[in-house]
This record gives sequence, C-alpha cells and structure tokens, in this order.
Amino acid sequence: MNMIRKQCNTLEIVKLKHAYLNDLFSFPAAKGKGKGMAKEDLKGPEVCRDPLRLTSYAVGANILKQGEDPKLKPAEEYPEWLFQLNLGDVKRLHELEPDSWDYWSRLRKENIWRYNKLHKGKSF
Repeated sequence: MNMIRKQCNTLEIVKLKHAYLNDLFSFPAAKGKGKGMAKEDLKGPEVCRDPLRLTSYAVGANILKQGEDPKLKPAEEYPEWLFQLNLGDVKRLHELEPDSWDYWSRLRKENIWRYNKLHKGKSF
C-alpha cells in the first residue's frame, strides 16, 4: 500500500513538472498577417532604358536614397588602367605567365575546386 502511494506521488510530481514546462515554453501566437491577407508584391528597381541617360550618367552607381547618379566625365579624365581592365572571361591557367601572381592564385583556386570535387559526398 505504501508503495502505491509513492508511485502516485511521483506521477503527480511528473505531471506537475510537465505542466509547468509546457507553460514555460509555450509562446502566444504571433499577431499580424493571417492566411486571408494578400501578400505584398516585392518590386525590384526600375530599369532605365533611356539611351541618352545611359550614355551620360553612371546609372545605378548612386547607393543613397536621395541624390542622383553621377555624371560621366570625358575619357581623358579617367586613369589609363581603367580602360585596360579585363571585362571578358577569366583567363585560363595556360594563358597566364607562370611567374605572375595571377597564375599562382588561379592555380591554388583550381586545386581547391579539384579537391572539393574529389571529396564531394565522402563522409569523414
């Protein structure tokens, strides 16, 4: 009889702890948008298609909410290295000079890609 009372007491304690933890970790439902409300459509930036504006302003260079895009200057006012930048595809490893910094950084990058491809899907 005494054993049954102990078991009942422990069950009551477990139930009380369980109820306390449920109250402790249950959060109220978030207020706000429900299922019936229409979602707001996100719109991207407007694309400028005016050829005159595209040739006279650096469209998209202004990162501030206020202000305008900077005007383009004549080509003589820009440094010479700006016109020598590679805007095409990245040069392959065999196209670079072996003594250059670009060669060794490209070689390292390609070795990392190769290592990652070989070890893809393998578990430790």
